Amino acid sequence: VGGADPDSQARRDFTKATGIMAYTTVGALLDTVPDLVTIASPNRFHAQHLTACLDAGVKYIWLEKPATTDSTVTRALAARARAQGSRVMVGFQRRYMPSYQNLKRDDLGALVGIDVTYSRGLETNGAHMVDLILWLLKDQTPSLMGVVPGPLPTVHVTEACPSFLLQGVGNIPVTVTGLDLDYHSIDIVAHYKAGRKAVRHGGQTTQTELKTPNPLFAGFYYLHSVNGPQNIQSEVCKVFPAMLQDLLQGPGDQPLSNLDSAALGKSIVTQVLDICV
Repeated sequence: VGGADPDSQARRDFTKATGIMAYTTVGALLDTVPDLVTIASPNRFHAQHLTACLDAGVKYIWLEKPATTDSTVTRALAARARAQGSRVMVGFQRRYMPSYQNLKRDDLGALVGIDVTYSRGLETNGAHMVDLILWLLKDQTPSLMGVVPGPLPTVHVTEACPSFLLQGVGNIPVTVTGLDLDYHSIDIVAHYKAGRKAVRHGGQTTQTELKTPNPLFAGFYYLHSVNGPQNIQSEVCKVFPAMLQDLLQGPGDQPLSNLDSAALGKSIVTQVLDICV
């Protein structure tokens, strides 16, 4: 029935595109008694506009994320909406996308871990991944175990991209890696007892991998993609002769993998463990 925006050009553009009246204030729009309102204003106005809609008794509200800039305010508004029978949906659309819904199917057994990468800011893109994490954890609050601040905002990113570790109920580890990139990197991998599922490229690419007995080593398993399984037996058979060739007749006085490189790896592991202690 209408739109609202304080900017005159935005109102003209809206009316030209839709043929619908545009009002200068939210109050004027609410006077038309709309059944549903979409709030897509700047983040700092979300609480104010949501309150106005609840005051007007709007039944259905589509609210862009973040719901508000203060979680305490969000909880209070949630309680009020529930009490008066208004339904508010926050725009984390990935919960509704089939590619992400597949992550939550329990066909691979119990969830044992989650890995996430994101770029272009925690509030802008990372928030979507945090929402998915909470969804996979059945919206049970995880514990924050540690934070790596990450690089300062750059020309590519105007907000912080920290990395952090969460621990979900049942000691489920969740790693979140923030990347300082000028392109979108939005990936999530859910690990289950019988395999893992990944959604990459913001939902455009999906992959399911199943645990499969290793034909070369009894009692061991590897993962293969159900959409194009790798022939790991063939690959391993190629690797072993190459290693033997390097050991017996390779260039230099030592093979590519040698005691020196093994000692270096061990020293790095020890340093990391010492810091943890």
